[in-house]
Amino acid sequence: MRSSQKTFCEIAIKSLLVASTVMLLCGCALRSRDMIMYHSFDYPSPARENVPSVPDTLMVYNFLLESSVEMHALEISYFKGGDKSIIRHRWQENPADMVTELVLRDLANSGLFEKAVDQLSTTRYRYALEGVIRNLQGTVQDGKAKALFEIEATLIDFDAPLGKDKNILKKTYRLETPSTDDKPESVVAALNKGISEFSSQLRNDIRQSLTRRVPKMKREATTAPIHIQLAQSVWS
Repeated sequence: MRSSQKTFCEIAIKSLLVASTVMLLCGCALRSRDMIMYHSFDYPSPARENVPSVPDTLMVYNFLLESSVEMHALEISYFKGGDKSIIRHRWQENPADMVTELVLRDLANSGLFEKAVDQLSTTRYRYALEGVIRNLQGTVQDGKAKALFEIEATLIDFDAPLGKDKNILKKTYRLETPSTDDKPESVVAALNKGISEFSSQLRNDIRQSLTRRVPKMKREATTAPIHIQLAQSVWS
């Protein structure tokens, strides 16, 4: 009888220990999950321009990330006494995809082109926009925080006259935007501002480049091949 009671007590104690351990682990997991913060880009869309649209379709290929750029998390570098430490907060989506979507939205809403589509569209197009993001991070040094955004953009004309370069525009944009403080939310806000400024500069540069290439911009759209970008932006 005593043996049975002892066995029962041992089983009860073991069960209690297992249950306590599971609850402790679940609590730690929940606390860790609660600590994860996700960030995304967004800013007001530009108003429609009061100028004639380019009478052609533009396709915006998915922008790519250079291998040195962090895909999954916001990177903030702290410099102190010659040392560098990095704090990361998760991105809601692939940052290259977020920038692509915003630039496409801005181009479409501004009316710069008759039509602007993404690379999944089957619409025939004449122009294509490519981009490679080379820097995307926040830095804190000497008590000052800022956001760094660098991207190389290329505008291609697949119906360029014989003998003319198909690359109408190829330019690297480097933007340094002051952040109010070193908090991740503030750095993201500064990056938002930098990306918005890049989008505005890009539209101005595209219009100027096309005006120099085709002053009247009255050429009718022609059938351009559907070019598929082999290097896809992958989110995992």
